[in-house]
Amino acid sequence: MSCGKVIRVTIPANEFGLPKGCAYVEFDNIDAVPKALLLNESELHGRKIKVCAKRTNIPGMKKIRGRSTYVLRSRRPSAVYCRPGYGSAPRFGRSMRYRPY
Repeated sequence: MSCGKVIRVTIPANEFGLPKGCAYVEFDNIDAVPKALLLNESELHGRKIKVCAKRTNIPGMKKIRGRSTYVLRSRRPSAVYCRPGYGSAPRFGRSMRYRPY
């Protein structure tokens, strides 16, 4: 089945130069996209393929450990208060100062 005229095909590669197993296809006309989406779950050279429309990245929606960047990471104030001369306290467990016993 023909979808339309293809302008560019990009095949991403891993760090060893081998293909990752997906490709990005750019058509000359936007009317080709719905035709291409009809090929989802069809077979190509004996393999089932998945066809998805382009996703648009929204600025500011980058995820950090499963959360969006616009979510506050901590409710504590950002300033660090420590006694002069002692540096900051360790985050977990015991103090890092030398203790002979």
